Amino acid sequence: MKYSILVLTLLLTMKGYCQEMEKVPFAVADRPPIFLEIEEDKKTLQRAFSSKLSTFVYKNFNTAIARDLGMTGRVRLSARFVITKDGSIDSVSVKTPHVELEDEMHRVLSLLPSVVGGRHNGKAVEIIYALPLVFQVH
Repeated sequence: MKYSILVLTLLLTMKGYCQEMEKVPFAVADRPPIFLEIEEDKKTLQRAFSSKLSTFVYKNFNTAIARDLGMTGRVRLSARFVITKDGSIDSVSVKTPHVELEDEMHRVLSLLPSVVGGRHNGKAVEIIYALPLVFQVH
């Protein structure tokens, strides 16, 4: 019983905290950013956004850079950025083993088409998004 009360208290506190936030994590937003104005439920919109974003990045990322750097095997990168209220990309940070791969991720993210910004509790909010990228170099 104490555990249930603790969990309920934490959930209510988190909900109250998120109501006041100007930047909201992707998974928490009531309506995530979208590429096309499609009326669907939250989970469907999240999957559609993530899928389209990943496809775009994999299609446009020049993986030959890693090969040119002498890397082999599995290469992992992680990008974190903010999708602003107007749908543009801002505050990009990339974790990667080489600065050249970081530059390439910045280049690819700068090519993204505009998106419709996310909403939470009926307000336009900035969305924090994390994007892992893993590819094989032969």
